[in-house]
Amino acid sequence: MYFHTETYHYVYLHTIMHPIMKGVITIKTVIHFPTSASKQKKLDELMSRFHSEYIIEFVEKLNCSTEQKIRLIDAVSKKISDQPLR
Repeated sequence: MYFHTETYHYVYLHTIMHPIMKGVITIKTVIHFPTSASKQKKLDELMSRFHSEYIIEFVEKLNCSTEQKIRLIDAVSKKISDQPLR
């Protein structure tokens, strides 16, 4: 599956090419960003939770032992905590 995003100010163009779907689909998405620091902080928290849940669900579906999954989650957690905040 091919996925590409281009940004033009507040408009995102997502191009998706899927092997089952013959051809390419372009989706135009308009994003309204938070207008205050408190709303940005709330969005950041929600996105962090979303990404964490996505990673956990992805790892749970992997065809490997529970021990390997735990090591993988620990490695991801360490990598994230070692990175400086932006």
